[in-house]
Amino acid sequence: MKTLASEGLFGEGLIPVNTLELVGRYNACLSDIGIGPTSLLTFSIDGMGWSPEIAAEKKDNFYLSHGGANQFAILLTPRQHKRPIYFPFHSFTRDLMQQIFDRYLRQIADITRETGIWLDIDQDLSHYLNPLDLLMVDAIVVHPLTASRIMEAAREQRELTRQFTGTDAWFDPEFRKKIIDSAKRHGDLRYRSLMMPDIPFNDTRCFHTMAFDGVYLFRDVLRQESSLLILENKAWMKELGDDMKGVFSIADRMLHSSLIREGLVRISLNHYERHPHLLDIKRECIFVDILSARWPDLDYDELNLGQKKRYVRQLKEDLPKEFFEIERLAKQIKGGRSPHSHLSHDMTKTLVYPSPNLPEPVRDMLWQLITEISPLDVVQLYTYNKSKFFELYQEWPPCKKNWAVKLIKTHYVPRMNSL
Repeated sequence: MKTLASEGLFGEGLIPVNTLELVGRYNACLSDIGIGPTSLLTFSIDGMGWSPEIAAEKKDNFYLSHGGANQFAILLTPRQHKRPIYFPFHSFTRDLMQQIFDRYLRQIADITRETGIWLDIDQDLSHYLNPLDLLMVDAIVVHPLTASRIMEAAREQRELTRQFTGTDAWFDPEFRKKIIDSAKRHGDLRYRSLMMPDIPFNDTRCFHTMAFDGVYLFRDVLRQESSLLILENKAWMKELGDDMKGVFSIADRMLHSSLIREGLVRISLNHYERHPHLLDIKRECIFVDILSARWPDLDYDELNLGQKKRYVRQLKEDLPKEFFEIERLAKQIKGGRSPHSHLSHDMTKTLVYPSPNLPEPVRDMLWQLITEISPLDVVQLYTYNKSKFFELYQEWPPCKKNWAVKLIKTHYVPRMNSL
């Protein structure tokens, strides 16, 4: 991971928390949520307040939650606006945080001058019993809170002022004392931007969640089914029953055809005529995967064209059929001929892509699903499924690690609010 960090592929956009005051505010939020404090004196946070260092300290990437149905965020600074979110429990987390900042950036800036804000991301469920409970997630309400209760104090102070104005409350000593005590404790809050009402969020019809080891839920974008649940962990199929309609394991051979039938993904060679470099990337990914397994310490970038051809010949029996199918498709396209090859089943899984007429968040979900099914293309994997990329990267031989870093730096196009 040090190589990824030094190359700007991990850690970019994280905000340092490196003063006793900020660490104290973060711990106050953790305590208010009911989570044990960190003993770290310095750490970094992403756009929703998740810290990779604290996750490592606690040995729990899910530390900022009380189970799948109870997620939280912590805001220490308005600088978290448009920062990457490194561990989104739900695929809609980025859009959710963007809406919060868009609506309340001024309030966040004012409140975080003196205290942290924590967000209760309320799904109106205390616990998920099984993956079918995800079908009950129709809307979310975000409750902004602070450990110092400054928002409540501002609301109370404004109400006291409203009651005082135009009445004879001045003659009530108990009433005067309430106003004086509030002013002594908090100062004059009347003209500050401190109010953050609850925030409804309804864009939850299609999403991926890390609950139940990973589940994809599609609704409203299907041709035939009313909903589609795709489980990353096949063991949950036993819990639900193997004949459950509209529920698939990610390893199910019928999933691929179902995604095509429902209009979620496509396989069109015309797409690769318009983007021929994508075939070159996939072919190179297949080759380096096999090459690095045989010669883990080889420096791929030091090989010239002739040497690469020699290794292809040596590995001819180990290279999968898709390598040579891609090679022929690329040659047809570069020769100005329309590709007309018959594609094997494995080849169609390699070339599939989200239907372009779908909303962008759904397409991003599908790219993540595609890279989960087939994590071959490291550029797509890094772009749409970073947690999976970081997990696999740790196990790769040095040859593949070094090659992957250079390939990604050449072809990666950052998406807004995403690293």
